[in-house]
Amino acid sequence: MSTRMSGRRILRRFSNSISDLLSLQKKTGEGGAEENNGTALHKAAQLGNAVMLKGLLDGKSIWVDEEDGRGRTALHYAMQQSTEVAELLLKAGANADCIDFEGMTAAHIAARDGMVEAFNLLLYYRTDVCSICKSGKTPFDLACEFGQDRMVEGILACGVPWPDLKKAGASHTASALHLAAINGHVQIISILILNGWDIDRMLPIGTALHVAAIYGKTQIVRYLLHAGANVSLANSAGQTAYECAKKNSFNPITNKEIRFLLKPG
Repeated sequence: MSTRMSGRRILRRFSNSISDLLSLQKKTGEGGAEENNGTALHKAAQLGNAVMLKGLLDGKSIWVDEEDGRGRTALHYAMQQSTEVAELLLKAGANADCIDFEGMTAAHIAARDGMVEAFNLLLYYRTDVCSICKSGKTPFDLACEFGQDRMVEGILACGVPWPDLKKAGASHTASALHLAAINGHVQIISILILNGWDIDRMLPIGTALHVAAIYGKTQIVRYLLHAGANVSLANSAGQTAYECAKKNSFNPITNKEIRFLLKPG
């Protein structure tokens, strides 16, 4: 009796997997936002459905690194859904460093979304932590941009040389410190400065203090000033952070306080 019930459960689970897959295929076929011309393997990964995905992999009828309409493999989608699914794909030979049409690897997605276990799995399979996407960002940059504290700390501790995280190559145009400042992530700013990031690193737009002033991030401005940021530095337009706050602020609500904090003398 128990064997019969167990068999029914397995059949029901597999049947549900098929129903889920068909449902998603119907949804994407109606021109929805998820339309990307992916394979059944992509759909199973999007659903986080390990049972269906394993069945497809065992059938060996779909290339594990097949790209969809966005240039993404099933592994890209697995990062957002299930470490179990990601592990199945990697064990089946999935390339951990495949890039989509935006130059994003699975590591970029895992770091951006704070999927620490999935990222650690990629590290085990020797993913390139310093891969640079078309926006000039590494996975570490995205973790800082999206405020993923645990991910940032994990990457710092994973053994990658910190100079590589700061400047991974000629196309690495983003700055983790600036991205954290723009988005108001004080904890990330604190972690970076404590780990040796240059508080006064200059980009054409200016230092982290410049961008915090421009984007109206009062808390970041306060923290950077307390940490010793140089208020007299000028950007490529010859403007100090105070002058940027006067002319370019995106947030009129916080602008007055920021100008007060930055006012010379």
